[in-house]
Amino acid sequence: MDEKKVGKPEDVLTPSEVAALLKIHLKTVYKLAERGVILGERSGRTWRFNRSDVMKLISSC
Repeated sequence: MDEKKVGKPEDVLTPSEVAALLKIHLKTVYKLAERGVILGERSGRTWRFNRSDVMKLISSC
């Protein structure tokens, strides 16, 4: 999420929500996030993703 301000709570997705949206396994979401394929922010042990970043990824495929 590169220094972006996060909008409304519904604009922020959990890894489980990203997995459901992309129809991929949860572990795949974590691997892609660690590689930087899916843009996200890690806070401690938790990841959060901006819905617009995930939607851009979907539209680019």
